Amino acid sequence: KLPTSREIPSEGPAAAGIAVTTVGVRGAEPFIAALQESHEQKPMGMRMEAFEYSGGFYVTDVAEDERTAVASYNARADEDKRIRPGDYVVAVNGVTGFAEMKALVQEPVSTVTVMRPRIFDVTVPRCDKPLGMGVKYAPDGTSLTVENIRAEGAVADAGVDIVVGDRIVAVSGRRGNPAQLLSALDSTRDAELTVSRCSGA
Repeated sequence: KLPTSREIPSEGPAAAGIAVTTVGVRGAEPFIAALQESHEQKPMGMRMEAFEYSGGFYVTDVAEDERTAVASYNARADEDKRIRPGDYVVAVNGVTGFAEMKALVQEPVSTVTVMRPRIFDVTVPRCDKPLGMGVKYAPDGTSLTVENIRAEGAVADAGVDIVVGDRIVAVSGRRGNPAQLLSALDSTRDAELTVSRCSGA
């Protein structure tokens, strides 16, 4: 399914105001996960989504079936080196770059370089200013990716720690699909946004 874009409106409940940021724990150092030998042909067993400006491929789901490459890797890896939903893949077979990685994941993958996310909360009270932020998302995804920040919006005016490529993964503690997250943004008066950022971006 194709990604969808939406500009958060300048009128109505989603026209939130000045934001106050509370920073959480930063992500750990990246690690390399050896998924399979070159002669193996296991399916990946990991769903990802990415946009060119998002810092890495965002892991949305990891299969538990050990006949898949990622589940097989996770079964033998130390707990702190297992691939989890919410992680970012920043290199495939040692290769970086959006187009190059996108091409490589269509073939059997030997290694992926994984970065844990940096997670932080941004509290956004209502005011007369628009939020000034457009978002992009995959219809079957689990987050809203910041596509643009308008110069005249509250985010830019307040110098808030939200940048293009950040992902909104929860609104007021509620997670869900993009439609649910957008609905929460539209209906919440003082929204607390949980944001994921590729910590190497």
